[in-house]
Amino acid sequence: MTFSSSIQCLLLLYFCFNRRTPINYLLVNLAIADIVYAAFIAPKGYFKLTSDHHPDGMTGLVLCKLLTGGNVAWVGAVASAIFLVVIALERYFAVMYPHGHKWKLTNRKLKVIQTFKCLFTCMCLFFQNDRLGLHISKHTV
Repeated sequence: MTFSSSIQCLLLLYFCFNRRTPINYLLVNLAIADIVYAAFIAPKGYFKLTSDHHPDGMTGLVLCKLLTGGNVAWVGAVASAIFLVVIALERYFAVMYPHGHKWKLTNRKLKVIQTFKCLFTCMCLFFQNDRLGLHISKHTV
């Protein structure tokens, strides 16, 4: 469901005539963040439904870090939340101050938001791995 709706959103924005606006960039990034979240959280449910145990050894370690542990899914989830907040703020100021330039979303502000989003998602991923104890140095021989 998530894949189809996000791909429909991407196709709609691709074929839209005036697609180089900051809000459309946010919508594209939101769709991509949703796809990333769904792609990396789905294997966790798949393993729960099809198997009663997680593989052991190096295969299990790689699957845990990349797919079933949900580490990479955090990137999509946090990015999606940030984009939803920014879209909500942009819409709020567009409705409350239609002729003002109090919080007009420009390409420059969009670049700052993208930079903040990248830093914040990397920080969340680092703290998630730290909380789970998934340091590479612990598992190398």
